[in-house]
Amino acid sequence: MSYFKKHWNGQYPLWMSFWVNSILLYLLWGIPFSQLLLSSQLHQDKRQFFNVLLSYQFSVLFISIWQYVGVYRSSKIYQKETGNITLANFSRIIVLSLLLGSLATIFFIFFNPDQVLSMWSGKPSL
Repeated sequence: MSYFKKHWNGQYPLWMSFWVNSILLYLLWGIPFSQLLLSSQLHQDKRQFFNVLLSYQFSVLFISIWQYVGVYRSSKIYQKETGNITLANFSRIIVLSLLLGSLATIFFIFFNPDQVLSMWSGKPSL
């Protein structure tokens, strides 16, 4: 069974699903894109900037869904085996907040493109 499918099915321990497959992957995926978005050449072309930004955000959204489902299923198993509902719920809430943050960012980009560009470029919008 593939690594991705095992996570999706909740077959990894909760610590691994949460810390490795969610938090670490979220950081490792975000750092290169943040550097790309901060590059000055990308700000010269609005269309290219938004294409990269939206591509990144949609990839984060799909990854976040995979992360949440895996952590949710793993936390259910953890809760059943240990009876610890606090840690199980905490992990679900954190990963769900990452997923909701991705959705909120995509909506913000669509409805406020000029403000997004000014925030990333450091120039105030009118």
